[in-house]
Amino acid sequence: MKKVWTILVRLFFVLFVGITAYLMFTSTVRVNVHDTHEIAREVVRRAANESKNKELKNSVKIVQKSGLDNELLKSLPKSYHRNFSYVTLYDLSVSYQQNGELTAKNLGLHSDNRLEKLVNYFMVKEINQELKGNSKEVNHAINLFHYFMFGVALCFILAVLLILFGKYWASLALLIATSGGFFFLQYFANGAVNRLESQLYTEMSLTTSNYLWFSLIIGIVITIVWPICLAVGRNKMRKK
Repeated sequence: MKKVWTILVRLFFVLFVGITAYLMFTSTVRVNVHDTHEIAREVVRRAANESKNKELKNSVKIVQKSGLDNELLKSLPKSYHRNFSYVTLYDLSVSYQQNGELTAKNLGLHSDNRLEKLVNYFMVKEINQELKGNSKEVNHAINLFHYFMFGVALCFILAVLLILFGKYWASLALLIATSGGFFFLQYFANGAVNRLESQLYTEMSLTTSNYLWFSLIIGIVITIVWPICLAVGRNKMRKK
């Protein structure tokens, strides 16, 4: 009976470690773009300047001088947001490594009219040019992200195994997985946002989902409670 109770307690902790890991890898940080109209103006202006097509340049100048650009931009959503988790960032990075570029679909850019399609096209083009211009740095960042993501996953697996074998070290493995996983996702997303801000000349911000906070809190609680429960259980066994 005692062994059954011990197994049930350990499985209880394993269940919560699994929940923590699931939330860590699937919960998101949201990238918020506060002024898509400003991005559209900048992207179209830059595309026209860099284009060899004189008709395109003249058309853009005429539209800007007439003030029609403001009317056209009203059809675009004022703000934009995109959610990224470990899973979606991994898929995004793998797609980039395989194809050598990103697409509007990768970035969650939708086009309901011709203007949105045009803006999305030039925006993706600008981002891909930036990525290609810093390809070594980008590939290094992607590899670092992959290594760290797999490292976090291994720490979760190690924590589960140590709990099943009744080891105090499970708390350390879980603490590294939860705190490291949480702060690295913030760090990586912040780096990407800062890069995009400098490229697109617009203000962006990050919002951390409540579920990601829950994964951090649950993980920390388990790291504290597990060794206490283990110690109490062993003391009872000694007394008997």
